[in-house]
Amino acid sequence: MSKYIKNIEKPVQKYRFISQSVFALLCIWIGIEFYFFTSYLESGGTAGFYSRPAGAEGFLPISALMSLYPNLSATSGKKFKRNYLKEN
Repeated sequence: MSKYIKNIEKPVQKYRFISQSVFALLCIWIGIEFYFFTSYLESGGTAGFYSRPAGAEGFLPISALMSLYPNLSATSGKKFKRNYLKEN
């Protein structure tokens, strides 16, 4: 079993943890703003006004790419799988 050697000169783990924590806090903040936005829409405009958070737009391309293959394979079925998968 190899011994774990800590790199004291370059504290990469600390910087990685800090950047991941900041990103997690940003996602939580965007989620809270999005919750207030949806509660405003569900109330029919009677609750306090909240515009759609700009950060929510960043998650749309990711979710679209994640659902691209199942969507294409469901719509065109075997023809899509046969043509696309053999070429790549």
